[in-house]
Formats: sequence, structure tokens, C-alpha cells
Amino acid sequence: MTNIFRQANIQDAEAIAQLLINSWQVAYENILPKKLLLGLSLVEWVNGWKVHLANAKNEVYVLLEDQEIIGVAEVCSFNEKHLSQYSNHAEISVFYLLPDKVGLGYGKKMMDEVLSIIQGKENDGVAIWVLEKNQRARSFYRKFGFKFMGNTKKFPKGNLNEILYIRKKK
Repeated sequence: MTNIFRQANIQDAEAIAQLLINSWQVAYENILPKKLLLGLSLVEWVNGWKVHLANAKNEVYVLLEDQEIIGVAEVCSFNEKHLSQYSNHAEISVFYLLPDKVGLGYGKKMMDEVLSIIQGKENDGVAIWVLEKNQRARSFYRKFGFKFMGNTKKFPKGNLNEILYIRKKK
């Protein structure tokens, strides 16, 4: 099995959308409302990702195994204006694997690649928002040196909080 980590392109939109829907339906099964998870529209997500990937400033990456996209990550500038103390941080705004690839080392491989990209940029560290109730993700990010900073925001879908984790640049 060959793994490749590369920048995504517009032809990846459908595979990314399907991966995200599958990931949300498994990872958030007991966190988000069932109606919301079952109502996720592949057509809407594909169209949204086509537009997103067409924007050259977005840094979206995919992890492939034998030509199949099994993971997706996005790196951007942290842009929460009210948290100016992190204004010089990068942000991992998307980080998902196919559900059947979770726990097999692919997440570590993908995070190592993403952190390497961020390390090579001018920033003070990296931020990631995670659903407060997503204990598995929180544990995963802590293994990479991310720390909860006490900041929260409302998640736009459902009555949930996202919490901010920060990893300082080494």
C-alpha cells in the first residue's frame, strides 16, 4: 500500500465531500442531531468543495492510499479577530479521515505532514477548533502537543461548543 500526501485539486471535490459526510456521520453520531447527519447533501458538499478548491489561496491537502483519498486537511491563517493573541498562528480548519482508517496510524501520518507544512511557514504556532464533546479528537490533538486555551465558540450546527486548542511552534 502506497501513501501519498499532496495538495488537493478541484477533481478531488467529490471524494473529499463523500469522505467528510462519512466522517461526520460516524465521528459525530452521538454528538450532532441524527436528523442533521442524515440530511447531509452530497451534491451541496461537492459544489461547495469545488468552489473552495478553485480558490488558489486555500491550502487543502489529501492523503491517498493506493489512489483513494482517505484523509483531508486544510491549513489557513487563524482569523478569529477577537482572539488577537493568536493572530500570527496558522489554523488547521479541516482534519478528517475515512472512518475505517481511524486508529490505524493514518491520522498521525497526516498530522505529521500538516505540522511540517506549518513549521515551514512564518507563524507562532497552530490553532484548531474541536467540538467540546469530541473526546477522541481532543485526545488525538493533545498527543501532538495541542493544549486547550480556555476559549470557546458556538458550533453553527446544533447547540454545541467548539473549544480552541493551540500548539506553539517548536
